[in-house]
Amino acid sequence: MDKNNLLKLIRDNREKYTSIIDRYMQDFVYRSKRYEQHFSLSIGLCDFDTDLKSFESFIRQTDKFIILEDNMCCVILDCAPSCSGLKAANNMLAGFQSRYFSKSLFSSVVSSDEKKENLQMINELFYILEYAINNNMDNTVVDSESMLD
Repeated sequence: MDKNNLLKLIRDNREKYTSIIDRYMQDFVYRSKRYEQHFSLSIGLCDFDTDLKSFESFIRQTDKFIILEDNMCCVILDCAPSCSGLKAANNMLAGFQSRYFSKSLFSSVVSSDEKKENLQMINELFYILEYAINNNMDNTVVDSESMLD
């Protein structure tokens, strides 16, 4: 796995990815602010030769699956505050590993119950993902708490 090319992909397209994720987040943000129905964002990134489109089968119907690249997807986990979001992201990772056991996946998760604005959440999601890549934390869901360990 070429970490530098994965990091370059993120950095070169981050603005585009941020715009796409932000657009899909709007309904979730509204429900979070109005009804305190928190959600989490999880992102996964693999080698360039991996197609994550089939990964959609691992999510619930109320979640939103967003393809950013063939090898990168984001999932908005509905009604999933931080603990539930981390658990759901780990469940998706386990599903990924059972299907693609020889592949590595870098993954990060953030939650709306941390009272951050949309762009702050998305920026943190990518910051944690880059941290995971730089620290060889593949096949682990990384959140802000994991970075403190």
